[in-house]
Amino acid sequence: MNHNSIEFVFYTLTRVLMTLLFCGGVYLVRVIVWMMEFPSSALQLYHSFPVLAEHIVAGVLFYVIFGFIFTKTASRDLV
Repeated sequence: MNHNSIEFVFYTLTRVLMTLLFCGGVYLVRVIVWMMEFPSSALQLYHSFPVLAEHIVAGVLFYVIFGFIFTKTASRDLV
């Protein structure tokens, strides 16, 4: 795979984005389990939960939009 090709760039960005989303998802699950085990800490941890959920949703949205743009660009090159 050529390091200057659009496929390589998309592949690298996909790996980075999916790794970040996975790490955020694992942390989010850990926070939810912690809140279920220790309800007294739920109020303290509540403030970190919505921000993480928004970042994960934004990451997925970014990936979908970027994937759509890449698909359209790749299909235009094939025609």
